[in-house]
Amino acid sequence: MLSLSSCGRVRLNNSSFSQDVLSSYGLSESFPMPDIEHYSTYNNTLYVYLDDSIYESYIRSIYEYLASGNYYYVGTYYQKGLVAEMLPDYVYKEIDNKYDFTSDKQKFVYSTSSELNNGTYRSFMDPCYRVKIKKNEEKRFLFSKEKYNVIITIDKMPNSVRVIDEQ
Repeated sequence: MLSLSSCGRVRLNNSSFSQDVLSSYGLSESFPMPDIEHYSTYNNTLYVYLDDSIYESYIRSIYEYLASGNYYYVGTYYQKGLVAEMLPDYVYKEIDNKYDFTSDKQKFVYSTSSELNNGTYRSFMDPCYRVKIKKNEEKRFLFSKEKYNVIITIDKMPNSVRVIDEQ
């Protein structure tokens, strides 16, 4: 089992996402893994080192995997204000040819169902999953000379993403 130190560093274990983790978010074992030697997972988070040339192609491979699978509403999201002045209001956005796959922060959203949870004035993805990718400064794995600079997390959105924006 992977352990994290109190200072937030990750122990190198060269393991990828488990089949249980992938299936709990509607993904398969063909979820793209970067072609690298050293990486580590802890639950639903993957830690890797990707240089700039590999980073963009890997991000594109994740998006292409989601877009070519049996997923619905594959795209990204943005925050549009607050609901009841407390919770973020997330709105779905399709990815077009202007999307920046080189950005240090990526967030892809998808659903395993085409059904929407229709509420008053809003239609939400249900279920609503995301793949978050964040490029950070280099850090060393605990007790290793190897480094990581990218953190990839697969999770369920804490607040659902609105699909149809009211006019």
